[in-house]
Amino acid sequence: MATHAHTRAAHSAARGSEASIETHDAVFTLSEDGTIVESNAGAEGLFGYRRPDEILGRHISFLLPELARVPLLRKGVVNPRLAFLCHCGKRFTAARREGWAFFAELFVNSVEGSRRGPLLVTVRPAGTVRL
Repeated sequence: MATHAHTRAAHSAARGSEASIETHDAVFTLSEDGTIVESNAGAEGLFGYRRPDEILGRHISFLLPELARVPLLRKGVVNPRLAFLCHCGKRFTAARREGWAFFAELFVNSVEGSRRGPLLVTVRPAGTVRL
């Protein structure tokens, strides 16, 4: 679960990316290779998982399949193409535990000096998808 320090960092990073954290938003801390190392309660609720250990240790593409082939970092900073897509409001497909998908907006930020991971990803629901 997210710590208070992590939550404050999420709020700070989100302000920098023109987002503010809502209680239903999912917030993830990712390692350099995209592995989920920390999540908040919103992440579990939004994606339908009951316990954090069901998603911790998995690649973010487990929840956001479109990120499977996208390098999240380039030369130690957020991939400029990914940052551009997030800034433009591109809707990404997100996968819930029950097997249905929804559209989501992403906010991706670098977290300087974090021991948990260099990336903070906020996921906000933006509509449902029928498969």
